[in-house]
Amino acid sequence: MDKEQRLERAGHEIRYQEKVGGMLLDAFAQNNPRTAYVYKKSEKLSIALYLVTSYIGNGEKLKVSLRERALDLLTSALSLNNGGGSQERIHTMRSCLFEIVSLLHVSYAASYISEMNFSVLSQELLQLARFLEHEHEGTSPVEQSLNADFFSVDLLS
Repeated sequence: MDKEQRLERAGHEIRYQEKVGGMLLDAFAQNNPRTAYVYKKSEKLSIALYLVTSYIGNGEKLKVSLRERALDLLTSALSLNNGGGSQERIHTMRSCLFEIVSLLHVSYAASYISEMNFSVLSQELLQLARFLEHEHEGTSPVEQSLNADFFSVDLLS
């Protein structure tokens, strides 16, 4: 296959993914826009995990484990849409996120991934975990506000 054919094929694949992804996102958004956010964020994180692990050798169990957890993350995100954000489903998804962060730390410590990739992915995974925690508690980080007592400090005598 020559370069022009590969580019044409890639263009077809991108248009297909955008169409299917758009339909999925629309279906999610109709039920719950927050669930749509969680799904889309999970999808992007899973793609990033696949890209980062492509540099790890094929026989490496760490590569397989990270990719399996990436797929588990998508499955968990889809389950949120099927039955709402039940406590158990949110807990399962957060556990998966924390497991991925741990596996990424091992990958970084073993020099399989760069510090930048580890840092960016870990931050994004933990941000999603915090979002889910707020969903579980019924609060949104955006909706939280600080009262005046938060800033009060006792004076030292």
